Amino acid sequence: MKRVKRIFEHYKRVLGLEDVKLGFRDYKTKIASCSLKRRKITLSMKLLGMDDSVIRYIILHELLHLKLNSKFHGVEFHKLLEEFLTKGDVEKARVIVLKEILKRDSDD
Repeated sequence: MKRVKRIFEHYKRVLGLEDVKLGFRDYKTKIASCSLKRRKITLSMKLLGMDDSVIRYIILHELLHLKLNSKFHGVEFHKLLEEFLTKGDVEKARVIVLKEILKRDSDD
């Protein structure tokens, strides 16, 4: 959990988001969520066992929603995301997350 918090604090600082909180839940079908109103990111406990590159992508993805104050994935969202991660890194992380969700979902 320490490495996830360290990554969270790093990107929070880089994006100038001092007021954002972090929480964890045992989600069954998702990896993360964010509340624009409460300024909080909630991560799945599944994320703790994943590679740092995936953790960076998920945390950055959720923080960008808060930075832009939007749940949408528009041009500005993708432009900011690409300032930190290559398209290849984003796609690789998405595939890993999707496989994890599908694997866990089929185990139930």
